[in-house]
Amino acid sequence: MTRKNYINKVTALIKIAAKLNRKARAQGISSLEEEVEDQDDKDFRQGLYFIIDQRTPALIDEYFSNKINFEKDKYTRLYKTVLKRAILGIQEGINTYMLFYVLTSNANLTEEEEKKIMSETTSEDFDSMNRTAFIGKYAAFMKEVLPLAEKARRDGLLSLTADIEKVKERDIFEYGMKLAIDGTAPEIIGIILNNIIAQEKDEYTHLYKVIQNVEYIKIEIK
Repeated sequence: MTRKNYINKVTALIKIAAKLNRKARAQGISSLEEEVEDQDDKDFRQGLYFIIDQRTPALIDEYFSNKINFEKDKYTRLYKTVLKRAILGIQEGINTYMLFYVLTSNANLTEEEEKKIMSETTSEDFDSMNRTAFIGKYAAFMKEVLPLAEKARRDGLLSLTADIEKVKERDIFEYGMKLAIDGTAPEIIGIILNNIIAQEKDEYTHLYKVIQNVEYIKIEIK
């Protein structure tokens, strides 16, 4: 596979993954059944069947990892790596923009190539938010997350592992906390989260992510 062909294929993959992820988050994984046969890539179709059939992430990871390991072509290997992450991301149900960022970061794209994909992806593929929704999410998030700061100060970051999953609409807050618990350097986490925030187009979603980032920092430095 040439670099040009790879870019075309991975661009199409990231765009359809964002679209299907948004649908799965809104309507459930089973809603993807009607989308499977429309996919030209047989590996992507197989991955969708896996998550519809509720196969475990470990099995899916092993299946695609084996295919990647036996693939000799550099760009085909890279494409299948992004494809595997797309399937696992859809199964996990992560925020659509976060999935987009994770996939582009795995795709070995130049800054120009990444911006091109973003410009070709419609706003409907992401999770937008109005003012009323923002106020409701902000109030709920703060009510759930403030007690975590006290617990982190008292018992340490590792004590929050189970609590993070209980926070609704956690998005980059969860991402930052998990990176911190895994021992990722604070400066690296800051770069990752700030990049996600900087590329958010929706006004209120951007503001909400800023708040999540601030609250993560408050806990991380306790």
